[in-house]
Amino acid sequence: MKKMFQISSLILVFLFSMFIHAHPTEAPSKKTKTYVLVHSAWLGAWQWQQVAKTLETAGHTVITPDLAGHGSDKTPVSDITMETYVNQLLAILDGQPEKVVLVGHSFNGITVSRVAELRPK
Repeated sequence: MKKMFQISSLILVFLFSMFIHAHPTEAPSKKTKTYVLVHSAWLGAWQWQQVAKTLETAGHTVITPDLAGHGSDKTPVSDITMETYVNQLLAILDGQPEKVVLVGHSFNGITVSRVAELRPK
């Protein structure tokens, strides 16, 4: 199962690299971006390890949180709601000095969509 997620991560690296370099009419920019990569259900920040490494090598900042109850976060399941996830991500975004690229995988596509509604800029 972990191998499948590694392959998925490699595909995402490829897609990110296409996105980063997809504007040939624009002058090359040295400006780096901050990426917040949100894992899918049942996984954790480790899911993004290869993608994060690639982006960081390109000079970008990468934040890969463990949402409540996932990875190293030990929040009891009974204390977790969708609002818990949304508030956790809002706190991360609100702590950044500039705009971020927010990416959610699978289930957390729903979460990042809600966060984007609350922080459209």
